Amino acid sequence: VLLYSGAAPGRFSFLAHQLKEKIESVDLAAIHQRLSQPSPSLEQRWFGYLGYDLKHSLEKLLPQPPHRFGFPSVLMMRFEH
Repeated sequence: VLLYSGAAPGRFSFLAHQLKEKIESVDLAAIHQRLSQPSPSLEQRWFGYLGYDLKHSLEKLLPQPPHRFGFPSVLMMRFEH
């Protein structure tokens, strides 16, 4: 996985491989549960995204139809290197 920073090429870009752990969820509970476990600080480097649909887990809003592409609201990954 190449996480490229186009604003300053190479400055904040990361090259990662060997997926070690992945979290897919519809709310923040899975991330909270995982990050509440004690672990060395170097193992807390997560990459991913928090989707716009998380607004429903933070506020009481009218229901929305499911996302037509089926993306999870939360996708976070941690890599070996």
